[in-house]
Amino acid sequence: MTRAHRLHPTAKRGLLVDWGDSTAEEPILQAAAFDQIDDWITKPAQPGDEGFHQAISGFLYEWARLHRPPFQAVRVVGDQWSARSHELRDMLSRNGIPFGFYPVDLEEGRRLLDSVGVAGERLPVVVLFDGRVLVDPSNIALAEALDVQTHPEAVTYDVTVIGAGPAGLAAAVYGASEGLRTVVLEPEAAQDGLDLRAVAGRIWEAFRRR
Repeated sequence: MTRAHRLHPTAKRGLLVDWGDSTAEEPILQAAAFDQIDDWITKPAQPGDEGFHQAISGFLYEWARLHRPPFQAVRVVGDQWSARSHELRDMLSRNGIPFGFYPVDLEEGRRLLDSVGVAGERLPVVVLFDGRVLVDPSNIALAEALDVQTHPEAVTYDVTVIGAGPAGLAAAVYGASEGLRTVVLEPEAAQDGLDLRAVAGRIWEAFRRR
């Protein structure tokens, strides 16, 4: 393990142990103390062992997160300290949308504006992953450009929940699980519409399997 680390410093090292092996504890602790392993993994008990595959996937995800260029669905060019730039970054962060911010007074920001042919007189400028450019867009305009549903369907609902916080989502899932046509209205979260009946069904199936 030490030699592998010298040859490939960024490689993740996992120690495979047998399920229920009581003698594995000491080697695991020793290897961890000497920085010889990054984690330990239980050997797959049978083909298609999900626990094993999830552990390997976790290694791959962590490696990619640290060493691959991150995907940016949105790139924002603006004044670093302006209230509107902060508002856009806050909205994108809270909704889990991968984005990059490029201050207009730095070379990278100016180069991005030049590449999309925008002078930058009005900021912030938003460049989407498909090349579309929005100049000082409203929150609704940005959400719609990302194909987010911003208006409820023109149908009659049984239950309307205001706010998609923990209590609001719980109430919506409960209503949908009872067969009620439910809609959630949220003024800030730019998340796409949820099929609440499907969500409730998955929760019920998970509970039933327990």
